[in-house]
Amino acid sequence: MNQLILSPIRNLLEMTLLFANFYLPGMLIQARDLDRTAESPGRFMVQALLTALPQLALFLYVLWLRERRGATELRTHPDQADPRSGGSPWQRFGLGRFHPRDLAGGALVFAGALGLLLLVSLALRLLPASGRELLREGFRFRLGDWRLVPLALAFGVVTGYREELFFRGYLITRFTDMGVPGAAAVAASCLLFALGHLYQGLAGFLTALCLGVLFGVLFLRSRNIHHLAVAHALYNTVVLAATLWLPSATQ
Repeated sequence: MNQLILSPIRNLLEMTLLFANFYLPGMLIQARDLDRTAESPGRFMVQALLTALPQLALFLYVLWLRERRGATELRTHPDQADPRSGGSPWQRFGLGRFHPRDLAGGALVFAGALGLLLLVSLALRLLPASGRELLREGFRFRLGDWRLVPLALAFGVVTGYREELFFRGYLITRFTDMGVPGAAAVAASCLLFALGHLYQGLAGFLTALCLGVLFGVLFLRSRNIHHLAVAHALYNTVVLAATLWLPSATQ
């Protein structure tokens, strides 16, 4: 079978297996663990870090192997290899060299995300009382102790890179490799991302959906995961820290 036909099948299988191994289990069992998470947020973040770091390393290794194989096929069988494979996997998926200015870029994206969520929040205030009540349902992650803020920052950084690399850098790139239009690729990636936040209720789902659209569009324009991961980390950390002082703060 021609390599150009096999490539979309490989991409789809790879995406399905990685999602099923790294994200689907957490989506399926997160509701069961909410009480334990609420009682011991520090323990939950430590466990999440211990799980996420090797997953992130394995994910990067899989990308490197796949892209190296694509580069080899392109050199040995240029008439059959998919020309979109090969090259630098880090650049293709938005992981170029980190520069200090990426911190400023991430801060700007974070400010834009807050502005977008503020507009959405104002629009949701137009809902009837029953609709606004639905937005209050769902789990709300709380720190409970200011000494957990540094741990929350580490948790935010690792989570930011883990989720942005997969949902934006990886999924959007793989979908576009398969010929899916950019808008559809962003829609698919942000929907999967939002489904992972259903345990936070309708408000959490809508928040993740809005952030997913914003981050997806920005990734298509810049191909820079660092900006998105820094913004994601800032958002998670600020919202978690806010729970120490603002009882109504939500993630």
